[in-house]
Amino acid sequence: MALNHKGALTLEEVRADHRQRYEEAAHIAQTASLPLVLDLGCGVGYGCLLMARRDLRVIGVDNDWDALRRARKFTDQAPGKIQIGYADFSSVTRIPYALTQPTAALAVAFEVLEHLDDPQVLLRALKTPMLMVSVPNQEASPFGPTSHPDHKRHYIMEELEHTVKQAGWRIVRRGVQKDKRQNVQILWHVDRGVVSQARTLLVLAERI
Repeated sequence: MALNHKGALTLEEVRADHRQRYEEAAHIAQTASLPLVLDLGCGVGYGCLLMARRDLRVIGVDNDWDALRRARKFTDQAPGKIQIGYADFSSVTRIPYALTQPTAALAVAFEVLEHLDDPQVLLRALKTPMLMVSVPNQEASPFGPTSHPDHKRHYIMEELEHTVKQAGWRIVRRGVQKDKRQNVQILWHVDRGVVSQARTLLVLAERI
């Protein structure tokens, strides 16, 4: 199972909120003059292609071999710009060495942390200057073992911030997406009332 269920077969099938996250990530990377994006939990690779089409190099990793095989459908559309590989974030010894080295890149972990027993393993291992994370909002989409059997937990904004800060990152932006298919624009610097009703929470962080 792909870390974040990215099973679209064509770009047209990509859910609107997922597409918006990758488009925002590409914009952030380009604004920060970071030529590379690490897509952690890339699934079948459509996010890699969306960012490669913005003239970025992309390394995508996932723990699902079947998803990685299907990713060629997307990666072959951007020859030389995308690398795909296997990664297991359960222990630091299983994270590919290349992901743990200082790299001029933006790391993105979209819908990944909620699948991990210990997100600190991944967050501490990364040495990129910037990190962008999205997770389900516990207030709007409560976690339950029946409704979300492949998740370990959901987050409120304060918990997400604490998790990221604890791993040695400084939060520079806090944001939300209100819905999955409508109102998917990422809203940064929103007030507490908007945060509590949004489906997805996001943070942008810099390595301290």
